[in-house]
Amino acid sequence: MKRIIIVILTLIAAPFFSQAGLAENLVLSAGPLEGSAWTLGITLSMSLEEGAGDHGISLSVEPSEGYPDNITRLRNETADLALVDSLSAYLGTSGKRSAKLRSLGVVGVIVEHVLLSSSRTSEGTIADLTDTVIFLGAPGDVNRDGAQMILSAAGAVPIEGGGYGWGPETAAELVIDGSLDGAFLPGIAPYEPVSHVRRVMGGQILILPIEGEVADTLAVSYPIWRPVTLPAGTYPGQSEPIVTVARPVYLVAGVSVPKRTVTALLEGLYPADPYTTDFSPEPIPLSACARSSVLPLHPGAVEFYRSRGITAGGGN
Repeated sequence: MKRIIIVILTLIAAPFFSQAGLAENLVLSAGPLEGSAWTLGITLSMSLEEGAGDHGISLSVEPSEGYPDNITRLRNETADLALVDSLSAYLGTSGKRSAKLRSLGVVGVIVEHVLLSSSRTSEGTIADLTDTVIFLGAPGDVNRDGAQMILSAAGAVPIEGGGYGWGPETAAELVIDGSLDGAFLPGIAPYEPVSHVRRVMGGQILILPIEGEVADTLAVSYPIWRPVTLPAGTYPGQSEPIVTVARPVYLVAGVSVPKRTVTALLEGLYPADPYTTDFSPEPIPLSACARSSVLPLHPGAVEFYRSRGITAGGGN
């Protein structure tokens, strides 16, 4: 199938690649055009171009329907690299490590924003969601599955509000007009639908923390989330840090990508420890970049992390 190449970024050729006369063109499957995954893919490509060095690799970034579609593209070998979040990987592999999908490392996080009207909360916790009207996500969307996992860990039973075709922007507007008491709005922080609700509603809408027993239960039942802290000022009117959970977004390779190519890419991607990116509210230690409970590491990634003194693999 003919590919529509959206962006081609050329990384300089390494001596040993040049001597072998090797030129590699890798396709990176990102996400829907103008979405956060697409922006992450473009930004990631720029980082690789600036830092990977002399390796004779060209990288093409292509749009997709989202993270689950990226998994399909890797399996069908219509993409060499892809962005995949931990929830999509978990659901797409039935919670088992996949031999066809190999993680290179974490490149960002999707923060779980749980919004609730201040008039409907007594404790300011996830437990307050019981008997409130909440948007969990559109039917068939992996975000809805994630919301249900979190609710299960919290023992909360809300009334689900929403319908086919509803997106985060629609849910945000319905929270503002009072049709919904709250919503699960996962996204890379700061996430515009959450910012919009906070700008309009101010202290009338809360971003609930996910911590303590709920976070512990979630980690045991579904080890695909990590704790994360949203610094004060991440959202309008947010004067204190908020502790919640986030899904790592991995840069994933198909098994056909050579070991030396992966090592070269990671040398450009992670020039320092910790890894600092606009797609995570806090720096990510390389030891955390090397962890995944669902996706095994690519052999080239294992070699890279070991060269940095990091025991690779395991964890979430």
